[in-house]
Amino acid sequence: MINDSDLLQKNLKDSSDIQHLLSKDNLIFLSNSELCNNLQKITTEKKKLIISDADRISNHEINLLGLNLNLGSTINWLKDYKTSRTWPLDHFTKIQISYDDKSDIKNVWELSRFYHIPTLISAFLLTKNNKYLNEIINRINTLIDGNPTYFDANWACPMEAAIRLSNWLFVWVYLKKYINDETFKTKLLISFYNHGNYIFNNLEYGYFKSNHYLSDIVGLIFLGVVFSEFKTSKKWLRFSLKSLENEMKKQVSNEGVNFEASTSYHRLTLELFLYSAILCKKNNITLSQKYHKKLEKMIEFIFYETKNNGEIPQFGDNDNGRLFIFSNYYRWNVLDHRYLLQIGSIFFKRDDFLNLNTNNLMIDNSFIFPIANENDNSQTCKNKNLTPTKKLYKKSGYFFHRTNNSYFALTFTGNGGRHEMGGHGHNDFGSFELQSNGEDFIIDPGTGSYTGNQRLRNHLRSQKQHNSLTINNLEFNDFNNQDLFHYQEFFKPKLISSETKSGSYVIKIFNTAYKKKLNIIYYRIFNVNFNRGEIIIEDRLENLDPKKRYNLFFNFNLAPECKIISINKNIITTDKGIFEFNKELSLEVKKGVYSPAYGITNQIDRVVAQKSISNLTSITYVTLIHL
Repeated sequence: MINDSDLLQKNLKDSSDIQHLLSKDNLIFLSNSELCNNLQKITTEKKKLIISDADRISNHEINLLGLNLNLGSTINWLKDYKTSRTWPLDHFTKIQISYDDKSDIKNVWELSRFYHIPTLISAFLLTKNNKYLNEIINRINTLIDGNPTYFDANWACPMEAAIRLSNWLFVWVYLKKYINDETFKTKLLISFYNHGNYIFNNLEYGYFKSNHYLSDIVGLIFLGVVFSEFKTSKKWLRFSLKSLENEMKKQVSNEGVNFEASTSYHRLTLELFLYSAILCKKNNITLSQKYHKKLEKMIEFIFYETKNNGEIPQFGDNDNGRLFIFSNYYRWNVLDHRYLLQIGSIFFKRDDFLNLNTNNLMIDNSFIFPIANENDNSQTCKNKNLTPTKKLYKKSGYFFHRTNNSYFALTFTGNGGRHEMGGHGHNDFGSFELQSNGEDFIIDPGTGSYTGNQRLRNHLRSQKQHNSLTINNLEFNDFNNQDLFHYQEFFKPKLISSETKSGSYVIKIFNTAYKKKLNIIYYRIFNVNFNRGEIIIEDRLENLDPKKRYNLFFNFNLAPECKIISINKNIITTDKGIFEFNKELSLEVKKGVYSPAYGITNQIDRVVAQKSISNLTSITYVTLIHL
């Protein structure tokens, strides 16, 4: 029988590599001494927060996708702690992903990503208290011992293994010199190899290479950089670096926007591309100029889309996905992506990225860049002077307009994402978000769930749940309720025109869906004038059949904090703004669902204006929103 040491030795280049691995000073973003220096330079208050978070983690307290839980004395890595379902120790090819009992395999995967590792590492390096080190060792030990390679839910998705692997590598780089258990270190090394071998042999090509495949190759890049001693490391690294360049070409438009039709998945893929670029630069691996140019534009997208409250508009799916959570483990805001602006400001020497008040996020950089002091942002900058006004992404299908007090975001992607292959986009053509006086007024409904609640998932990705017009309750893109990530057909949206008129920005968009389904020509026109404090929406319908009846529904989701004050004929007054509709429309306030993050749902008010029409060949409805 081959023991772990023999198996490890078999997969190393030569007999001296085991001792070399144990003594080698590895580098991810920083050396061990650089990380320790960074942690000592952060404020006393932030140090206390790190230690407090680490104590809660050590006590097995966790915020699991919206629910605060205590995992008990022993963590069951195969258990969905929200529903108590435990997945079996079957071969990964036989794992059933979803059941009808509201269980969600994402709850298993989320816990097993080991997002808590950086916080525990930080607490140990700050205090040298062995309870944090022992907690890390115990957690990794129990997962390896109770989850045999290839044989359970945690091996059912290579992306999950890649994220777990990437977080575990920090343990090796920064803590191995403090770990005296040689058996554990050997076990961890062989698990690293098993992770790499499993990922490489089960790359997620799928219908279309997406964030899953990207996560796979990023995990292999991190592993290949840290461990050049494995016989297969060179092959893994060479393949993955080439694939990384290819995926930047395929998954990111020339405008710098991810192809998933989701602002939250833009964040996930940006983390994957950005952390890989930083890793490569730190380890003298060169990526192309084209790669870096698109990467910089991806960060610019975060800059333009960010609202006055620091959050992003929640267009498309949001499952809270990240590669690393370096700080604020219990407090990070799923919709606040400004930490990427801070990282980007240093990596690309762009102080203009810091115009959106990112100083309070400095702790996130302690794992990435050497810092001179708590507020060290001194860099040589390109001074591109990005002005927080407006930005149109013609090809990607977004428009953002921000002033000091107001904010407007429009999506006209409409194709489901992934170059019309479907995935994480919603039926949200012509939908928008709006802020008044720096506060949310009209919002996107979010995602809620995937397999854990399929009805909710399909409900929140439907056209009628977005801030848009629906006709006869038809979906722009039809979807099968059992197929949660694809659409049956796609209708291409078109940007007809965009121009500035008398202080207003006017944008006209068109979707071919109603043309094909109902032979109707449908235009939606937005006139945004923050100087006058108003948004004018024209919904123009042409080529109507006068013999047919059309049921029209104009939908608007109000933010949870938005309160309706009065309804008077065609006017609805709220504490954030006023709606003024065509007088012939009937108005109704309904209860709706809003999901600010995966696994969380809140009740909100929805304004629905409706009208049944016939005997017409064309008509235009105008909605005026006063801020």
